[in-house]
Amino acid sequence: MIPNQKISTINVRLRTDKPVRKTPYQVKGVIMNQHSNNEIVPMLDGTYREKFLYPRVQVKILDEQIYFIGIVNFFRYKRF
Repeated sequence: MIPNQKISTINVRLRTDKPVRKTPYQVKGVIMNQHSNNEIVPMLDGTYREKFLYPRVQVKILDEQIYFIGIVNFFRYKRF
């Protein structure tokens, strides 16, 4: 980690009526297909990967529940 850098995250749990037994990759695919015009899709599918390291949205399955983790305010633009 780089000294004196702050990492901000936004964590969201999606409530479902049944336990989720799919992989994060499958959940991400369903979201991208059903909400293809939503502004979050480029952050899920890697469209901005060449321009930005972050913000990026990750999908995790923990205890059979879906969590979205958004990472913000860290390396706004890629530097090589």
